[in-house]
Amino acid sequence: MPDTTTDTNFSTETALARLAADKPLWLTLPGGGRLYIAREVPFLTLYRYRDDVPDYMLHAEETAYAVLGFGEEAPAGFTQLLEDLLGDFADRFGGVLLLEVWVDEKMPGSDLKVYAESEDPPAIREVLVDQLSRISIEGRSPSVEMAPEARSTLTGPRQILPEGLLKRNDILLLNVQVGGFFLNEDGRPYPLLFRDFRDKLHTAFQRTFFEFVRLQTTYNATHFHQLGNHRVDELVWEIDRKLVEISTSFPFLMLVTATNDDEAFERFTEAGYRGEPAFHYRFLPVDPDALKRDLYNLPIDRVKDATLAYILRDKRDETVRMLDMLAHRGNELFRYGSMQVFGGVDDELLKVANELLDRLPAKGAAAAEATVDAGQFLAQCRGEFAYLTEQYPVAQPSALIREDLSGLMVSQGVLNIGHRLRVPERRVEALIQHEVGTHVLTYWNGKAQPLTLLHSGTPGYEDLQEGLAVLGEWFVGGLTPARLRNLAARVVGIAHMLGGHPFDSTFSLLHEAHGLPAETAFHTTARVYRGGGFTKDAVYLRGLVELLQYLEEGGELEPLFMGKLRLDYVPLLDELTQRGILRRPPLIPRYFREDAEAGHPKLKRLKAGMSVFDLIAQS
Repeated sequence: MPDTTTDTNFSTETALARLAADKPLWLTLPGGGRLYIAREVPFLTLYRYRDDVPDYMLHAEETAYAVLGFGEEAPAGFTQLLEDLLGDFADRFGGVLLLEVWVDEKMPGSDLKVYAESEDPPAIREVLVDQLSRISIEGRSPSVEMAPEARSTLTGPRQILPEGLLKRNDILLLNVQVGGFFLNEDGRPYPLLFRDFRDKLHTAFQRTFFEFVRLQTTYNATHFHQLGNHRVDELVWEIDRKLVEISTSFPFLMLVTATNDDEAFERFTEAGYRGEPAFHYRFLPVDPDALKRDLYNLPIDRVKDATLAYILRDKRDETVRMLDMLAHRGNELFRYGSMQVFGGVDDELLKVANELLDRLPAKGAAAAEATVDAGQFLAQCRGEFAYLTEQYPVAQPSALIREDLSGLMVSQGVLNIGHRLRVPERRVEALIQHEVGTHVLTYWNGKAQPLTLLHSGTPGYEDLQEGLAVLGEWFVGGLTPARLRNLAARVVGIAHMLGGHPFDSTFSLLHEAHGLPAETAFHTTARVYRGGGFTKDAVYLRGLVELLQYLEEGGELEPLFMGKLRLDYVPLLDELTQRGILRRPPLIPRYFREDAEAGHPKLKRLKAGMSVFDLIAQS
C-alpha cells in the first residue's frame, strides 16, 4: 500500500513532487473518499457513490482514480488540488480526459448512459459508447445509450469542476451513468455478475483512454495495457507465494504414479494379460482437507486488479480439485476430478489419434540398436544444464536417478530419471529437448518472474507444456512415427477407459488391435488407469494439435517459454508484461536459438500451417 495522508490541504507542489519522484499519490478524504494516482497520465476516473460505504465498488486497481460521495460540496481543498493536478497534466500532455461514473439504481431505459456537457460532443464519446457496447456478460450485452440531454439536467451527483474551468484547462469531461441491472431486489449485487461487469467496464474505460491518449495527447503508449497500473499491491505477492507454497507441498504426479509398475507387469503377464493389476502408491504427505481450508482462507476477494485476481482464483480452484483427486485415489471420483483438471477426449482428438494409429502402422520386432542407460542419459543432460546456466546464471538445473520411478519426470524443476531407463541413442537429443529444453527451462523462466505461479504452473498448463515439449522433439529431428503412435495410443486408451471398459480390455485394444508391444501397451494402459482413471496423458497430443493451430493463426512461439502457462493465458501475461509487472523470459531453448540463427526455416514452416502428419513427413 502506498504512503497515505488525510491532509485535504495536501499541496499541489507536494503531490507533483511525489509523482516526479516515481512515488504514487494516495490521499484519503473525509467521508471515505480517496484520490490515487500511480504516475502522471492524461486521464482520471472519478467514481461517485451515494453511500459512504456502498455494497459494491466499481473502482479497482487503476492508474488514476478518485472516489467521492454524492454530496453538494467536495471536501475542503480537494477541488483545487484536482484542478491543479489535471491542469498540470493537460499542460504536460496536451489534454486530459476526466471520466465521471456513478450508479443510478432506478435509471429507466438503458443499462448505461453516456453524457457530455459540450454542445458538439467529441469523437471520443463515440469511442466510449462503442467500447461499452462491446461488453458481454453471461451471454448478453448491457444496453448503452448516448444520452441527448446534458449531465447538468440530471438528479445525480453534483459536478465537481465547472464547465468553464474544464475548457480553460483542456480537460474533457465524459459522464457514465450506470443502471442497477447488476443488483438484486435488496439492492445488493449479484457477486459473479458484478465482478464480471466491473472487470469488463474497466477494460472499456482503458481502451477509451488509449484512443484519447493516441489521438489527443503527446503521451507515449503503443498498447492500451501500458496505461494500466504498473504497481502491484503486496497482498498479491503474499497470496501468490502462499498458493505456490500449498500447491508444491505435495508432489502431485509422484503421488498418482504407481511405485510397482514393473512388478505389476510381470504378474499381469503371468495371468495371461487378464484381470486388473494391483498398483501401489506413495503415502499422502498432506491432509487435503486442511490444505483446502488454507486455500479458501486466502483473501483473494481483496485483490482489486482484475487480471491478477483471476489468475489467483484460477490457481486456487485447480489446486482444490487436485487435492480432491488425491483424497479419492482409487475410486471413480478420482476419474471425475481428473476430467475437471486435465479434460477428457473429444471426438476430433480421438479421430486424429485413430488416424495416426492407422496411418503409422506398427512395425515388427526391430533390430537391436544402441541405447544409453540412466547414468549415461544424465551425463548428456548435464551439457544442456550448462547451456541454460550460461544463458541465465541464476538457473541451476539438477537431476536425480530414482529407484521408485520408471521413465522420466520433471517435478518442481528437478529431472527425475528411473534407474532402469534405457533410451535409444537416436532419441536422446529429442528427450533432452523435451525434458530439459521445455520442462526444466520453463521452470527457471517462471522462477525469474515475480509471479511465482509461473514456475509451479498456471491452471491447465500441461497441454501447452507437453505440446511445446513434443514440438521440441520435432525441431531436433527426433519426433519419430513410433513416438507419435505412442501419444495417439494414450488418447485412444483414455477414451476407452472413459467409455467404462476394464484395464485388460484397454490393454487388448492397444496390444492386439493397434499392435503396441505388450510391455508398451501395459505401461500406456497403466498410466491411463492409475489412481482410478487418469486423463492427463491426452494433453500430449491435444497440446501439440492446439499449438500447431496457434502458430498457424499467427501466434508467436517465444512468449510461450515464459513459464508453465496455459495457451489462453498468453494475452493475460502479455498485459502484465506491457504493464511492466512481468519480464521477457531469460532462457530460450537451444533448438529455437539455432533455428533463429538459420533464419527460422522450421518456424516459418510451422506458421505456414502444419498438421501432426506433416511433422512426420518433415522431421
